Amino acid sequence: LTLTEARARVQQELATLRPDYKRVLNPTPYKVSLSEQLYTFTYDLWLRMTPIGELT
Repeated sequence: LTLTEARARVQQELATLRPDYKRVLNPTPYKVSLSEQLYTFTYDLWLRMTPIGELT
């Protein structure tokens, strides 16, 4: 896949989205669903990457 092909694919896919999802000011939330396995992976990754704050 070349950069030109990837760019064309992204433009094609973005064209299928409703305009209210793409507007800069107050866009409509775009809901997605994750499998339990993907959610767990993402959550665990987030926990590992989040710095631990100091306790005072």
